[in-house]
Amino acid sequence: ADYLITQLAKPAGRWELLTPGPQEQRAGVLWIKAPQGRRSATLYKAIYDRQDARIAASGDDALFRVCPHIYNTQSDIDRLVSGMNAWYEQR
Repeated sequence: ADYLITQLAKPAGRWELLTPGPQEQRAGVLWIKAPQGRRSATLYKAIYDRQDARIAASGDDALFRVCPHIYNTQSDIDRLVSGMNAWYEQR
């Protein structure tokens, strides 16, 4: 989770974390604001549909929830962030 938080901070201001910062308050689960807006799919659907970024997550048209510590490597997190940033650019 710490690594994902660090990666989502690049570039600054792109992703708004709703999860508390201190580790003891988040238990490895991250909630991220991800409004669908005019995009054709939610962030959850876009990430799940990408063959190179299949990361266990959930979400709706406003929020994205990911548990990066469950069965994910650092490489998986890098692919996740890449997919998230590609989705973000579709606004």
